[in-house]
Amino acid sequence: MNIEDRDGGNIINQPSSKRPIVATDSRIAYENPWIRVREDQTLRLDGATGIYGVVEVNDSVVVVALNDKNEMYIAYGYCYPLDTWSWQIPGGGGDQESPEDAAKRELIEETGISATNFYNLGSLIVSCGVMNERMAIVVATNLHIGDRPHSTDDADSIREGKFISFEEASDMIDIGEICDSQSIAAIYMAEKWVQKHAN
Repeated sequence: MNIEDRDGGNIINQPSSKRPIVATDSRIAYENPWIRVREDQTLRLDGATGIYGVVEVNDSVVVVALNDKNEMYIAYGYCYPLDTWSWQIPGGGGDQESPEDAAKRELIEETGISATNFYNLGSLIVSCGVMNERMAIVVATNLHIGDRPHSTDDADSIREGKFISFEEASDMIDIGEICDSQSIAAIYMAEKWVQKHAN
């Protein structure tokens, strides 16, 4: 399969002064309903050739749900690739939705919490060396606490949840109880948003 130049041209055969590495050809090495692994043949500015593997996935969203005390909701979740549990900000796949719509859906699915107001703080690159995923960070306010939807999935990765302050979150990061980089980034951006919008 051919790789098209992002400027609209055809297959790239020569390195551009704008890019230190370009693709000269590409193939799909593996795919399933959730991810696709692309292997590119590459050419560097010095003329060296090689390969580069890229994991293609849909964009995602994390939702910082804030109560009236500006405490955030965190969930105790399981990370299958690392076989570990940690406290995390709720989130998941964007499913081709707007960040606000995805945040509304994921928040209810993972916590049972619904919200009236959603604020998109922007998106971050999740892993620039391996994946094409961008993660939107959304703050949710004016919460209604409901029961988490019942899951029939034995592999359900959420065990429990609670509200904590930003100060408590900082302490949990310091001791490694919150070690998910996406959650840490979301906490940082949400805290800046709260400081800016504090009355």
